[in-house]
Amino acid sequence: MPLQWQISHPARLVSVVANGSVQLADLEPYFAALRTEGALPYRKLIDARSATPALSSEDFSFLFRGLLLRYSAHAPLGPVAWIAENDSQLPKTFSERMALPLRPFRTFVDIDEARLWLTRMPIEI
Repeated sequence: MPLQWQISHPARLVSVVANGSVQLADLEPYFAALRTEGALPYRKLIDARSATPALSSEDFSFLFRGLLLRYSAHAPLGPVAWIAENDSQLPKTFSERMALPLRPFRTFVDIDEARLWLTRMPIEI
């Protein structure tokens, strides 16, 4: 399974580890779990250092228009700290689209910096 996540309600944090090839079909259960668990507004720490995005430009468009906008209609989407192996691992268009209005999104190569940044981010419940 390319995506594994853990939702901590007391910490209001979702920790995600992505491994291998990640496709659009892998993301849909993740977003559904966030909605079902009431974790859409929580902070997200996404460790994608061992992942390879296998998303086409059409997949990116669907991810943005179909999933993110649909789920953001139910609750605010919390801030995201994305950890990548290096700065070139994440396409710029992806990070621009993930940063919805009023939703902080930042990429990191250091997981400790990502955690520190997330602790400073307010969340709306």
